[in-house]
Amino acid sequence: MINKKDLSNLQGLIFLYALAKTGNKTAVANELGVSVDTVNKYITDLETSTNTKLVFSNGRGTFINPEAKNILKIAAEIAQNLHLFNTYTQDNSQCKGTVRLCTNGFISNFVTSNAFREFTQMYPDIDIDLKMQSAANKIDLLEADVAFDTVIPQNKDVVLLASQNVKFGLFASPQYLEENGHPKNLEDLYLNHRFCVQNGQFKKVPEVVDLLSHVQRICFSTDSVAALRNALIGGWGIGICSLGSCGDNLVRLENVDFEFSLDIHLLAHQDTQDLPRIRVFIDYLKNIMARNYADLPIAVACSAE
Repeated sequence: MINKKDLSNLQGLIFLYALAKTGNKTAVANELGVSVDTVNKYITDLETSTNTKLVFSNGRGTFINPEAKNILKIAAEIAQNLHLFNTYTQDNSQCKGTVRLCTNGFISNFVTSNAFREFTQMYPDIDIDLKMQSAANKIDLLEADVAFDTVIPQNKDVVLLASQNVKFGLFASPQYLEENGHPKNLEDLYLNHRFCVQNGQFKKVPEVVDLLSHVQRICFSTDSVAALRNALIGGWGIGICSLGSCGDNLVRLENVDFEFSLDIHLLAHQDTQDLPRIRVFIDYLKNIMARNYADLPIAVACSAE
């Protein structure tokens, strides 16, 4: 039988898990609709119950102490089971409900493309909840139903469904090239042209690291996919895009010797992949990838370990 102390510990574990994900008590309080004092109370009560100092704070945020590793593992398992429960509370006998898609890169061009619109027309009762995270492969905690990532997680609960190699190159708008000329080679680009770049994991790709170490003028950097694309289309500078992602708005600099490719992977959790609404979404994505994912209007970023 669960007693009052068990219930308090359960609530404390949920707050601990949320705090580990955000590193910010205010963010946790806002997300869960409580006060920061309430967050502090349950964390303190959990520390008293376990006789363990669970968190510490500094100017950069709130962090989980190493001593709390095993307790955090329990909290993560509880959160995973809650996600699983929430998944099964939807109508799982039909193709309706919400599918949570997670990616760590700029997938937004894809989900607004004609190819993706086709899915919404086929299954009007399925809603897509798209989340951007630095590590989409955290699907093992069931915080998403389906994910794209460049890293295959070493977790028995995560299923690799399909993979596709995507090539990347340099692009600029016709307006930029008309006003600034076409770079003759990489050296000319380094010294005489402006560059736009997306922040985050994409900047850790070795080829991108090397390029950015030589570029003299980075005129625009952003965390926003839409802002980056708008800057390139607006003629701010030259940037990196996946081949086939830019349509008529941008021109590939084919004479400049810069290209690399990344394998992207479609992932799902083994416990929920066969739910009807998730299965039809997975099958649709696999079909798109089989038709040559890179040629569709999609740009994907990447993670790097």
